[in-house]
Amino acid sequence: MEKLKYLIKYSPIIYSIYYYVFSAFFRVLGLFVKIDKQLILFNSFGGRKYDDSPKAIFEYMLQDDRFKDYKFVWGLNEPNKFDIPSRAIVVNVNSFKYFIYALKAKIWITNSSIERGLCFKKKDTIYINTWHGTAIKYLGNDIGEQNKSFKGEDSKVDIFFSQGSYDEKVFKSAFCKTNEDLFRFGLPRNDELANCDYETSIAIKKKLNIPLEKKIILYAPTFREYTKNKSNQVMLNVPINFETWQETLGENIVILFRAHYEVAKLLNVLNYDFVYDVSKYPSLNELMIISDVLISDYSSIFFDFSILHKPMLCYAYDYDLYTEKRGMYIDLKKELPCKVCETETELLNEILNVFDNYNLNCIATKKFQEKYIEEYGNASHKICDYLIKYLA
Repeated sequence: MEKLKYLIKYSPIIYSIYYYVFSAFFRVLGLFVKIDKQLILFNSFGGRKYDDSPKAIFEYMLQDDRFKDYKFVWGLNEPNKFDIPSRAIVVNVNSFKYFIYALKAKIWITNSSIERGLCFKKKDTIYINTWHGTAIKYLGNDIGEQNKSFKGEDSKVDIFFSQGSYDEKVFKSAFCKTNEDLFRFGLPRNDELANCDYETSIAIKKKLNIPLEKKIILYAPTFREYTKNKSNQVMLNVPINFETWQETLGENIVILFRAHYEVAKLLNVLNYDFVYDVSKYPSLNELMIISDVLISDYSSIFFDFSILHKPMLCYAYDYDLYTEKRGMYIDLKKELPCKVCETETELLNEILNVFDNYNLNCIATKKFQEKYIEEYGNASHKICDYLIKYLA
């Protein structure tokens, strides 16, 4: 199955055959499948996960009496891997049944794509794409040809979420969105960040067996699609010597290492007691909530974490290469509320500086949030209000 997906994704000829043949097939089939006005189909990251904004909306709907008569379907690559509330039907996204549910559903809710690289949406289906973060690196139409895979035409998204004017500018460029497509509701996944409390943080630390007196640094680098092995798997080799970190930062620090889900293999082994590999931990929000400082590079996590008004650092050890290969919408060295560190020594010095001037760095993060994240904290409620009015 993985080899087949690889061929479809990266071979233009095979993908074109797949796209046109199966798009046409499901459009014709859709003529015989009636839409169920109370059926909602969800997926997250194309079926890889049960998380992010689709999960936040789904779980809000479960508690909202206005949706008590609705039926919910979750599409997943590995349905048995996740604990989904029993009210939802769970289906494999690679099955024929998934496409039948897609044709029947009145509402589609995803954070990436839902048609498996095809185009068969019915006119009366409401297509909601929450997207999965505010962009630093180029997206969609703005990505260079060497980094693109699927090239088929997607169905038109009816509702596309934004967190502010910056998002809207990017989405118009990257995805040809118009003002009519864009809804400034914020990201439902970030409602949790906006409404967390101290007790929640303590409970998460205990669940992860992290000593309460320790300072926590979350290191969450993004992937580099141009660093792949012969099997086309994304590799990550971060230039970090964690022994030096421990010597420099002392015994009162815990590092949470969170690799991007696209990364198939880490080339430097995390074999240190104070480094927790949380790459497969199901909730990124929980990791952000308990962390005192974030370190990332070119990831949208900067924008999400800024809602917490805690310090952030940028470790861009391959800044020039990444800028050339992928491209970015903003100049990180001007826009981020921190120094962009290109060496490990610079980064360690900045970590020490952050803890010495913690409150000032919190204020800098708050200013960054106010510039880029204009709407947050109540997105799930807003989308449910909108849908109820739309469906009435």
